[in-house]
Amino acid sequence: YNVEGMAVFRLADQDFLVYAERAEGLPSTELRWARLSLNPLRFGPFSSARFSAKGSAAGVRPIVALDVDSRGDVYAATAYDPDDDGGPFRSWVSKIGQFRAAPRGDAQFVPSGRFGDVARQDGYKIEGIALRPTTTEVEVYVGTDDENWGAEFRNVAPLP
Repeated sequence: YNVEGMAVFRLADQDFLVYAERAEGLPSTELRWARLSLNPLRFGPFSSARFSAKGSAAGVRPIVALDVDSRGDVYAATAYDPDDDGGPFRSWVSKIGQFRAAPRGDAQFVPSGRFGDVARQDGYKIEGIALRPTTTEVEVYVGTDDENWGAEFRNVAPLP
């Protein structure tokens, strides 16, 4: 209905698509994924899991952005938007779980049970995530879209 978070990832030599709806004001959203073939474009059967946001108040969007690193760790952004172009906005980046190889080339999602464990951005509405692996860690970059305040792309520092 209203997909905001989507990523393509590789796991055990298979490509997958994962997506979620923003589910504004709802306590959770459904994470859905399937094997992906590009030539010709084809999807395998979809699997799903629920993701619950920290709160279900009006303006909270459980997942507005997704990315998956090379280990299968799933990062998601949750945003608060009061439906006022002047804000105030708030966002959280979480490592919400991990995809693991399952029998017959499928992927299994194992939730982390954590929320907001990577970064918090008060005053900014994160709308995109990009991961950059280094030799020692995964750097998390976010794109913001703050209506009247413009947008930017930057690295977010992990929470202490």
